[in-house]
Amino acid sequence: MKKNNKGFTMIELLATIVILGILTGLAFNTYFRYITSTREKAYDTLASSAISATESYLMDHPTATQVDFNTLVENEYLETTKDPGNKERTCTGTVKITKEVGDLNKLDKNDFTVNLCCSLKNITYTKDGKTETSTCNA
Repeated sequence: MKKNNKGFTMIELLATIVILGILTGLAFNTYFRYITSTREKAYDTLASSAISATESYLMDHPTATQVDFNTLVENEYLETTKDPGNKERTCTGTVKITKEVGDLNKLDKNDFTVNLCCSLKNITYTKDGKTETSTCNA
């Protein structure tokens, strides 16, 4: 009698499953890195938007030295600050303004420190960069 050798051996099937497992693991790793980097960029954009809103706020309130996100939202300088890490929550925070008064012939320069408090991250942005903190400073 003739043997029927049509089909796959157990070793071939096992090798295929291992290869698919490795590829799936790499795909998940890449996906989660992408999600994390996108979320980080969203936090950075939120801080940048807060600084832009504060600059507009300073046009109407030139003596302000600090403003919180709620004030910016209530006065329509900033849209609601959805948390990139949890869309059902909003981020809170403050923007501190440091004014550098210079020459009368030049405009004053402002430096901003943004303390951003969200569900997953608490970040402080300064002109020197950003630092993560364990507690919310807003």
